[in-house]
Amino acid sequence: MHQVRVSVEPATPKGSNVAHRPSGITKQAAFKGVLILTLILAGGVLLLREMCRDYVSIEPITAPKKLEDRGYTSRVVVQQLIDNIQEVRERAGTATTSLTLGVPVESNSSTGTTSLTRGVPMEGNWSRADFVLPAVGVSIRATAIYLRELFGLPVPVVRGRLLETESGNQVSLHLQLKGKEVADVLGGTQKTAIDQLFQEGAHQLLKATEPYTLALYYYALASDYNRASAEYGTYRSKIDDLLSFILSKRVDTENTIRALNLQGILLSEDKEFDTATEKYEESAELNPNDARIYHNWGIALAQNGDYTGAIEKYEQAAELNPNDARIYYSWGVALARKDDYAGAIEKYEQAAELNPNDAWIYHNWGVALANTGDHAGAAEKYEQAVKIKSDND
Repeated sequence: MHQVRVSVEPATPKGSNVAHRPSGITKQAAFKGVLILTLILAGGVLLLREMCRDYVSIEPITAPKKLEDRGYTSRVVVQQLIDNIQEVRERAGTATTSLTLGVPVESNSSTGTTSLTRGVPMEGNWSRADFVLPAVGVSIRATAIYLRELFGLPVPVVRGRLLETESGNQVSLHLQLKGKEVADVLGGTQKTAIDQLFQEGAHQLLKATEPYTLALYYYALASDYNRASAEYGTYRSKIDDLLSFILSKRVDTENTIRALNLQGILLSEDKEFDTATEKYEESAELNPNDARIYHNWGIALAQNGDYTGAIEKYEQAAELNPNDARIYYSWGVALARKDDYAGAIEKYEQAAELNPNDAWIYHNWGVALANTGDHAGAAEKYEQAVKIKSDND
């Protein structure tokens, strides 16, 4: 008799929703959850960063229909103002980067060494506000600005008008920041005149928000001209007015120091060394730990022939910032002027280690070596100087 085996699967309870799902689906769901959470966190970080940024919102500036028909719409006018502000900031930056070691002021007939034409201006306040068009639609910036206003931290707003005079041959630009007028500029109706109008409007806006940046901009422009030229005189007058404006306000210590430092540099260029020294002394009282003050102070003393006093200031500067090649270069020049060529060589070597791409370091190093009788070493340094200059031209 044959036995029949029957295999019976366990019965699924009636009404049960139990289903056997592949484990891959569970992993995929978990991955999606992590991805969404990551995106939410990243968006939150971006939003927080935007909320912490400084903004100045320039509202669309109304313009007469005649000018709008020529392309000067309200948003175009705002963008031109923003572009002019950015141009000022970029040029101002060259005042602290291009005026480095490679510009001699005078030669010493006995040593052949050169000194710096001027001290080095301090950088502007690069944590400045961003001038922006109002945010529209749903965006990170629009949300950040909305939340700032919600928490009682509103974004400063610039409002303005572009008006045509009754005669129709002139245009005026009026700008207000936080409800106070900061610019009232009059110009012609030709394109070049209107462009100049926007430029001057941007400058007036910066005077109200970043006067030191504007002073650096004029300083950089002035450096393109001979000191006896009318152009230099015009820019110098603007610089002096802005520095006096900053020092009359004394809103914050850092900008006060920057203004005093630039005044010291300008006074040194005018050979008013005693007054320049007073500016550096005042700066050092406000911040005794800023190497740039002592470096520029030393340059002023060296330009006045006080090399011993200059070296003392360079020593203080180097203690505070041992990584600035310009300090060691200036120090080497002062030592060479005192006929301490061995000391000068040591300082030029330190300068070259920190900045191997400045021809004047190697030039003066070669002069110092020649004065010690090492003509072969001098020739080698001169060759390096020529090569660097050739590569940079």
